[in-house]
Amino acid sequence: MTAAARRPRRSGGGKSDDLVKELAATYRLLARHGIVDAYGHVSVRDPRDAGRYLISRSRAPLLIEPADIVVLDLDSEPVKRDARPLYSERFIHGEL
Repeated sequence: MTAAARRPRRSGGGKSDDLVKELAATYRLLARHGIVDAYGHVSVRDPRDAGRYLISRSRAPLLIEPADIVVLDLDSEPVKRDARPLYSERFIHGEL
């Protein structure tokens, strides 16, 4: 495998609709089963860019919809300007 093939692909900051829908559904499912409470959150690495991940804005997991999902870089800052509140614990997700 060449070095270029091993490098993460870069995207334009967009979100995969299917991945966003699955992540939003995961929040709601985990909340319904009592696995996360009002403060729980999950994230997923962007498969198109290893330097980014998707997580919800700060909102109760049971209420998360696809529009609540934001793309963050590994410094846990939004890739696109977003004034909505974010989880303060998001930095843990960026470190992982």
